[in-house]
Formats: sequence, C-alpha cells, structure tokens
Amino acid sequence: MKIASKLMNCVITLIKNDSAHVALTLELKGLLWTGDRTLKEGLLQKGFQQFFDY
Repeated sequence: MKIASKLMNCVITLIKNDSAHVALTLELKGLLWTGDRTLKEGLLQKGFQQFFDY
C-alpha cells in the first residue's frame, strides 16, 4: 500500500498539523512518540500501531 494511501486512512479525521509526523513515521517505518492521547486513540481506531511507548 502506498504511503499516501496509508496516511489518508489513518489521519483523515485527525488534526492537520499531525499528518506530517504520521507520514514521516510511515515512510521511515519508525515509531511515533506522542503524548497526545486524542491523536493516539484516533490512530489506534484506524489501525495504526507504530507507537513508541514511554
């Protein structure tokens, strides 16, 4: 699946400012480090699970 397609699936309902961070995480196959509970819950509902848990 293309990165843009994954991004749209994950962040279509999320705040615009967060989309760049999620896109970079997907592109680099990395982990997203966030303290934003709303963002994390929204992404989890969309199937995104690449989080760095602290």
